[in-house]
Amino acid sequence: MRDSFVVWGEVVEYSETMVRVESFDPLYCISLYKAIEPDNIDIPGGMSIETNIEKIDDRCIYEFRVVTPFNAKKFDSLRGTIDEILSIIEVIDETLIMLK
Repeated sequence: MRDSFVVWGEVVEYSETMVRVESFDPLYCISLYKAIEPDNIDIPGGMSIETNIEKIDDRCIYEFRVVTPFNAKKFDSLRGTIDEILSIIEVIDETLIMLK
């Protein structure tokens, strides 16, 4: 999704990407949070990262939202961030399969 914002009289376009994971196991969402959150301390300039965990009925929902200015350099950074999140999800999934 692309949005435009006015910053000091200049229109700046932003790109927003969200990864949403739903699970019946709250420990799964907590594991994702603990694996990903330490990387959110030192993020590239202009990028913002928000995470949220909530329980709805019998499901746990983990959301990871990344907002960054819309330009080629920032897009590469965004792509790298999302790729890292998906890699962490894959490792946790593979580990859980091996443990079962």
